Amino acid sequence: MLDPNAKVTPISDSDAGAALTVAWVNATGRVPPEQIGVYLLALIWVETGRGTSVIRYNFGNLSAGGYVGGNEVISFRPFWRPDWFYNAANATHDRMLMGQAPSAFRAYDTAEAGMRAFVGLLRTNRYRPVLDAAMADSPEGFAQALHDTGYSKDYNSSHGATFRSLVAGFRAKQYFAAFKGEPLDPPSAAVAQSTPPKKSSGAGWLLAALAAVAGGAAYLYSRRKGRA
Repeated sequence: MLDPNAKVTPISDSDAGAALTVAWVNATGRVPPEQIGVYLLALIWVETGRGTSVIRYNFGNLSAGGYVGGNEVISFRPFWRPDWFYNAANATHDRMLMGQAPSAFRAYDTAEAGMRAFVGLLRTNRYRPVLDAAMADSPEGFAQALHDTGYSKDYNSSHGATFRSLVAGFRAKQYFAAFKGEPLDPPSAAVAQSTPPKKSSGAGWLLAALAAVAGGAAYLYSRRKGRA
């Protein structure tokens, strides 16, 4: 059964990289370190079938609730339902009932809002090990940190090869190459929780935000505009 709220909102890797840059700048006041850029873009690419299966601008497949002891808990609205919520024959349905898979995913109205939420979540103290592994340029550590922090128990160090390949591909395209590998904020400075996304005022948000960023972000945007 197709959830009527499950609108597919695909994105290209260059557009995702530009949106990721803007979200990071809005959250921190500076461009993302190169390692953060390529690894978070790789995570988006794994979670969304290389950008083709993004639904309602939820770039990280952030859940909106789940089942705890058989009782459904929805903590975020609006949301959309996966197939396994309706289809008891789906193998994930039983996992959902045991609290091992989400029963709903968050829905956003704009790409800006979805990317802000994705960046905001990963900047919380809980997920600091994920960012630290990215800064260490460790594909295996990055995948294992996704598991250990509870981002998704489906990941483990064996997924390192996938992330290594994606990161190498984004580096070959020189995405984020102009960004300096500055250290991250100390954990105590990370936001405690995701902040509500701002409303988008239209396509101008990308131009306005990138105009305020030093040359590195402008370079990434020029790559976006110049794609075939």
